Amino acid sequence: DAVAVEGGSRCGVCARTRKIEEQVCADDHDDDDFQAYVREALRLAASLETRSTHPLASAIVSRAIGCVTEYDAEATSTRLSEEVKKFKVIPGGGITGFVDGQFVAVGNAGLCRLDTARVADFEAAYRGATIIYVAVDDEPRLALAIADPIRPEAVDALERLNRKALDIAMLTGDQPGPAGSVAAALAEAVGRGFGLEVNSSLKPDDKLRWVKAKQDNGNKKVLMVGDGINDAPALKLATVGAAMSASGTVMALEAADLAILSDDLRRLPDAIDLAKFTRLVVLQNVAFAIGIKIAVVAAVFAGEASLWMAILADVLSLVLVLFNSLRPLAFFDAADDPNDDDEAPVLLANQVGLVLPSPQHQKKPLGNDDAV
Repeated sequence: DAVAVEGGSRCGVCARTRKIEEQVCADDHDDDDFQAYVREALRLAASLETRSTHPLASAIVSRAIGCVTEYDAEATSTRLSEEVKKFKVIPGGGITGFVDGQFVAVGNAGLCRLDTARVADFEAAYRGATIIYVAVDDEPRLALAIADPIRPEAVDALERLNRKALDIAMLTGDQPGPAGSVAAALAEAVGRGFGLEVNSSLKPDDKLRWVKAKQDNGNKKVLMVGDGINDAPALKLATVGAAMSASGTVMALEAADLAILSDDLRRLPDAIDLAKFTRLVVLQNVAFAIGIKIAVVAAVFAGEASLWMAILADVLSLVLVLFNSLRPLAFFDAADDPNDDDEAPVLLANQVGLVLPSPQHQKKPLGNDDAV
């Protein structure tokens, strides 16, 4: 089976946004006022991003606020605008809205109406980076090249998933360049024997079709991991949908079957291990209860069992099942790395045992041959 991890560089699942460089898109700006031009375009974009829950939003906002101090030490009193109206999320495109009466679009080249030649120039100049464009009143103003180092915890998580013999795929809306850079860095960090299927430039419908194709044609059970609006359809369709909820959207949480209350991807293999362990405990409880009942019935037919023996067997089976059911509560105490300073995660599920079937979806637990 397969594991689908949403996002390359734009998603906070595998990469962490740290570095942003600005490049002016318009040709008619005044070179003498370049700093103010960049600062104003960033201010408008960041003001719009304050309404977004996308992983890049906080990075752009932070860059805009830092940009004020960097370009003009006396401009620290500048504030992002609170006058944001008609905010709209364009799935697979970006966001739009009115900021201080100006129509602002932040997203891909198509949304910002940038010509292909200029896009090619930016992509060539910033290979391996995610490029976000800013347009004001339908005029391209700024290109933001965002570089994302790989999260160290993502490498450890993928190593553990790889050892489970799961097929791992990355589904991202990024262009092939940034997606390939993240995939190459992950492959190098994880080491030999690690294979990662890379699917870039995907819109929500594309992710949905990928999951459906794996389920129908590949006959696989799919675990989809995501945190954004674009992931919601695929999370809903997948055999098991897991939302990284520390930075996840409400739509992703509602579509998923379980929420990992952390952005630490290492909690994903933890959740798989806990689900398998819980399933084992359930099967043990069923075996204990049925086994004892069969033994008592056999003793009755053999004339060897009395009433008090039947009552004792019933009580003992109940106590045995009860104590055995408490074992998953200590799962993380035994599994967590003692050198890990992070708080133990809390896993919130819609079904008992995280991935047991639900009446709506009739989903199945993942096995060793399943795909994430």
